[in-house]
Amino acid sequence: MELTGPAAIAMAVEFGQHLADYLASIVHLVVLPAAPTQPAIMQALCTTREAGPDGFGLKDRFNLSVAQRRKRGFPISPRSELTDLRAAWAKISADHLRRRYAAL
Repeated sequence: MELTGPAAIAMAVEFGQHLADYLASIVHLVVLPAAPTQPAIMQALCTTREAGPDGFGLKDRFNLSVAQRRKRGFPISPRSELTDLRAAWAKISADHLRRRYAAL
């Protein structure tokens, strides 16, 4: 099952917002429309520094050394955080697919 058009864009925007909140960064989201034989493609480009009211700040959690990660209270390895992001993507996409196909 695939989402197309506004449904695909809505799912991409929700995940982009999740990334922005999780990383406290700016996310540039690009959703390329589906070609006849391929699904739509989402690209999310994230800043490597946290963004706040005063502009860019510290490096985000994926761009820290082990010592900096420990000092800021993040898991020592970003690997577990990638697992968390994959789980968030799975939940967001499943929710959008469920809503789309429940409406049919």
